[in-house]
Amino acid sequence: MFYFNSMIAQFRTESIQIAKLDNNVSKVLRNPNVFKNWQHDTPYLLEQSMRHDIEAWKVLKFVKEPNEYREICLILKQNYNYLAQLHKSISARDSYPTVGLLQVTTILQEADILDQVLSTGIVDTQFIASRADVDKRGYKLKNQNSNEINRFEFFENLVRIAITKYKPEGLSHSESF
Repeated sequence: MFYFNSMIAQFRTESIQIAKLDNNVSKVLRNPNVFKNWQHDTPYLLEQSMRHDIEAWKVLKFVKEPNEYREICLILKQNYNYLAQLHKSISARDSYPTVGLLQVTTILQEADILDQVLSTGIVDTQFIASRADVDKRGYKLKNQNSNEINRFEFFENLVRIAITKYKPEGLSHSESF
């Protein structure tokens, strides 16, 4: 019987040496590789990340009431660690550090959030609205044709989705929270 691998490599006749692992298997040498500057998430780093995200997002463009905006920021602050981990998990599936529309739609389907009020068409529209073309200073952040969003845009997208899904007609955002 002929096997394709016999054309490429001969059978090994010598014994295979088993490598000995030291007890500290989880230790990663970060200096010589891409993880050189990587740091564990600490409360301080999470706080700085959250401030950056709030500074960069465009929620103030569609949430005009100061009390509503404060409430949204408070909800983000209370759940930031979980939401940041969710973003990492979703973006790691495909195009870290960004998230695509398919990933957002998939996570909403997995969470059973899509229904008659929040359809995939509305999610598409909210996703497009969340993509930042310029920051507050007017600097262009990325190509307008990009189908990916960064972490702050992902959080903005979640706010847009929550308002669309849970804000009853005729109520302000704060009355629906």
